[in-house]
Amino acid sequence: MRLLLSVSAYLLVANACIPAQILPDTRAVQLGQDTVASSTLRSCSASNASDNKKKRGRAKVRENLEPVACVEVPCSPLDVQEYLQKFTWESKWNAEDEQTSENLWSISIALTGEELLTYAKPFSDPQIDWQAGKVRINVQTATLPDNFTRVLTNARFEGYGKQHDQFAPKRNSWPVDSNGLLEAKIIGAIREHFKSAR
Repeated sequence: MRLLLSVSAYLLVANACIPAQILPDTRAVQLGQDTVASSTLRSCSASNASDNKKKRGRAKVRENLEPVACVEVPCSPLDVQEYLQKFTWESKWNAEDEQTSENLWSISIALTGEELLTYAKPFSDPQIDWQAGKVRINVQTATLPDNFTRVLTNARFEGYGKQHDQFAPKRNSWPVDSNGLLEAKIIGAIREHFKSAR
């Protein structure tokens, strides 16, 4: 009798966002005809997860447009988006132009020159005094069959500065590649939050 009650209680909370431990992989637990997702965080490969999207692309995509960080969490996409909004506020970022849809959360953040050099890979030729920057963060979510959500993130940077070469064509901004640190920071925060969720 106690065993039946325990199984029933487990089924009632199976789809909720519950405490998790980080593991490289996990499998769903089969109980009769119901499949219940186990309560673990799962690592995933951003490049493998985005293979299908790359095949549907019309043109070659720049490296810094591809997802560079990935995790799978036992929660809904809405749970992930709500946490990202909270994370942005707690980080005190100079954020604007937030956009959300069923499977995408996107926001722009103004950066200082120091922050740009921290999170991006500014090129050395031409030589530029980087003074400020801007980043567009895109977080894509996908609901998996076992009630997990796959979270993919990438960041597109633009830097502002002055060129050392006075005879070079005049311009004020340049696209720069991500070094992956900002994406890793966001995925790390998601991991920590859903691992310790109560």
